[in-house]
Amino acid sequence: MPKKEQSAQSDVKRIRSDKRTHFMTPNRYGDVGKTTELLRLLNALHYAGKQPALISADPTSKVLYNIYASRDGQTGQVESNQILGKGVVEVDIEARQGQLADYLFKHDGDTLTDFKGGVFDAFISEYNGIEPFFSEFEDDRFIFLTPISNIEKAFDHLEHEFNQIALADTSAEVHLVHILSLGKIGNQQKLAAVNAKYEEFMRTHNYNDLTMKSHDNVVVHKVIFRTSWQTKDAEIFFSSNKIREAALTEQSNNRILARQFLNEGDKFWINTLFTPEDVQQLAELPKWDKPSEKWGKIIA
Repeated sequence: MPKKEQSAQSDVKRIRSDKRTHFMTPNRYGDVGKTTELLRLLNALHYAGKQPALISADPTSKVLYNIYASRDGQTGQVESNQILGKGVVEVDIEARQGQLADYLFKHDGDTLTDFKGGVFDAFISEYNGIEPFFSEFEDDRFIFLTPISNIEKAFDHLEHEFNQIALADTSAEVHLVHILSLGKIGNQQKLAAVNAKYEEFMRTHNYNDLTMKSHDNVVVHKVIFRTSWQTKDAEIFFSSNKIREAALTEQSNNRILARQFLNEGDKFWINTLFTPEDVQQLAELPKWDKPSEKWGKIIA
């Protein structure tokens, strides 16, 4: 691995000691719930004591940057020089200059990249397909977050994801996390319709077709998150806070929603990402909103 520069290597805390994990949200569309789900994931990881390096590949959104950018300890102002592994570094995928790959080469720990909607094709075309990118990180684990909300957008992207990622001939460990969120979809009737279409899609797609590639390397996860929010105030709350910290002091309906939002995310992500042995250890942590109880009440 090349020399590691501009990276907080002493603070690396991998989810898995044997390999790095890279979380990504590439999608052909915007406004599908990518950043919201990324924040739900990040809250779970942080409470588990894991600190992936944060990379923003969405110059149109400052959500990740505004919440997690490193700040001056005295003034509280965002520091102009964000260091990989300490704050939030930014890349421009559409420039096709390999910035994301550069950061992955430099950092010895896990990473989390928030993509701008619509740059997925630029990311793929940079390497004339995603296989050359995967081949450089074949010892790592890639986890792609795919919210499924708007039917037209979601299933066009799922088809693209299937062809470009699932069928890529690589030995890299790839997880595709398909997320159906009631908060984003809107109501139970719409959720049922989206879920039915999703199940139909899955019946006709073989994600490990060994007539098309050499490796049985893709795992697909489906999760339904049932926390529902309808107000603009709730949307702002979920996109502008370190949610777990804010939930402890919030004095509004958002406090109730945040508890549901976090608890269902904690349960899914901890059990998906960690070994059973690790989950058992994490279950001994104090429950975040009631320290007299254990986190295992939520995640076990």
